[in-house]
Amino acid sequence: MPDFIGGDISGCEAKVFHLGIKQCSAFLFLTCKGSLLPLIEQGGPLDRLAEKIILASLRYFFAKPCTIRAKDKRMHIRKEIPALPKPGMFNHKIKKTMIQTKNKYCKETFIRLNYWYDRMHGLVQEDIEKANAMVEHIEKTRSDRYPRTGDSLFFISGYGERSRPFFVDAVYGDNIVLRNFSCVPFVSRDKKGIKCDMHGGECVLVKAGDVRFNTWTTGRFKHWGHYGACENGEVYYDAKIALWECDAPEHPESREWFKIHIRKNTRPGGDMYTGEISCKDEDGLRQFVDDHEGFIFAEEGSPEMVMLCFRHSDMRISPEEWEKMDCPVSVREIYGQMQEVKIVKDHKTHLTTFYY
Repeated sequence: MPDFIGGDISGCEAKVFHLGIKQCSAFLFLTCKGSLLPLIEQGGPLDRLAEKIILASLRYFFAKPCTIRAKDKRMHIRKEIPALPKPGMFNHKIKKTMIQTKNKYCKETFIRLNYWYDRMHGLVQEDIEKANAMVEHIEKTRSDRYPRTGDSLFFISGYGERSRPFFVDAVYGDNIVLRNFSCVPFVSRDKKGIKCDMHGGECVLVKAGDVRFNTWTTGRFKHWGHYGACENGEVYYDAKIALWECDAPEHPESREWFKIHIRKNTRPGGDMYTGEISCKDEDGLRQFVDDHEGFIFAEEGSPEMVMLCFRHSDMRISPEEWEKMDCPVSVREIYGQMQEVKIVKDHKTHLTTFYY
């Protein structure tokens, strides 16, 4: 009965067998002319032992690249084991990166968004190149650390419900101005990325420290095509933007403001400030700011300014109601005429009412 010499068969070390005639390695034994099959048929090693020998040899010959060295006439195999991850190395938040798009649109894909423009004005290569350049510029100026003009933001209620997305209309330092509208915004380039070319109206103000990055999403924008400002003269395109989230306030109206665009007139004559409101001088502007709890954002070296303030309302009341109101009397212009008014400010709804 042949006996086995050399230790564990299932390991990676070479084994030595004694077959009653001579000793040979597993490699020589398996590759010899007689192989294992005749031994099994002739009452050699048991089937189970022969199977273990074959499997051990196959592990040796078909193992991954490894280092083999000879020592004391025995074969040792040292496998290259990849380094295991350190404890806690996957506990950190994975940074979500955005892959910028290059040459996003060709003529076929661009027509899908601008069918009527192509029918009325004819799509040209200039329109496609300008749109592709704007897409690259928008995506290049995005960030997952700080909101940019053109991003989207939604509010989360205490019950976990999401509001519909708001459009990030402008960012002034730590103040983020949001617009709640469904139309596609007109945009153009500026130093920080893009600016929204839209007139004033109701908006929502949040602080940058209160918002959190959620994910990357897609936003739609438009600008005038090669035909200029005309009916159906705008071209549409999509670009990747950041989506932010913010906890909803207990009183949502407390964040609603009215946005006004004004411009300082540097030419002699006329009102000093024009735009959506007109003020003759600095005192007139200061009075409007005080009446409507406003604050102004102005870029250095630019005559254009943006004011966020309370909404305005004029209310005509009877003389009896006028006398009952315990408010100081002021003089303001109502429908082109100077009249005595009593000013009431609602700080919850951000509304200033002139009673006259």
